[in-house]
Amino acid sequence: MNKNEFSEHLYNDLISFWASMKDDDCRGYYGYADADGIPDKTSSKGVILQSRILWFFASSYILNKDPKICY
Repeated sequence: MNKNEFSEHLYNDLISFWASMKDDDCRGYYGYADADGIPDKTSSKGVILQSRILWFFASSYILNKDPKICY
């Protein structure tokens, strides 16, 4: 996978997926999604998962310096 393919996968698949898991009501990110990518709004939010998602967005920003990644 070259840099362009990586960036495309990052933006089109990974970032868009985790951005769709954002919980605007209670903050953080939903802890579970079904096979269709629909978040379960009643699922628990573990601190380890929340930390990993924050790390993912921070690392993505560091790699790309794109303000659209800031969630």
